[in-house]
Amino acid sequence: LLTKVDIINAYITEKDEAVLKHLVKVEAVTHPDTEDFEVEFTFEPNEFFSNEKVKVECICDGSAEDGDYIEEVKCPEIEWKEGKDPRFEERKTKAKTKKGKKIPGKIVKERTESFFWLFKDHSKSAMDEDEDCEDEEDGPDPLSDGSLYQQASDILDLLKKNVFTYAIPAMFGLKPEELAGMP
Repeated sequence: LLTKVDIINAYITEKDEAVLKHLVKVEAVTHPDTEDFEVEFTFEPNEFFSNEKVKVECICDGSAEDGDYIEEVKCPEIEWKEGKDPRFEERKTKAKTKKGKKIPGKIVKERTESFFWLFKDHSKSAMDEDEDCEDEEDGPDPLSDGSLYQQASDILDLLKKNVFTYAIPAMFGLKPEELAGMP
């Protein structure tokens, strides 16, 4: 389902695909009395993390004029098994010599692009803060908190509105656009 939708597939890396093979169900639940909604992901037991279900809760502002009506995303942390989190890449720093003593290199975790940044708390205020700090020459950092909020907001909004529309074509290995021309 997720790899068949171009907007979502753009955020999925090779490492993510190995984890997403264990995804068995995606369900969007809307609340009739508010704009808020939840998207629940159900996974089969796997070697990457111990959670069976991960529920992403979206707090919305129906009066937002800028198109970003998701104000806040709340999600419990995924319980990743050691070394299996695709959001980080381990890098070893070089050994140094200081005052005649050799200091060994450290292992540092660096953020990498991943669909799984969706499963983290996000808020619209992080995006607003990033706009103030943006370096015009390089553009926004895709791994900044504001960019990750925007990524989560885009994916969750799309799933809320279209999860059922995308499910049937995905079952047959098609992209939703491919069904548009069918009788």
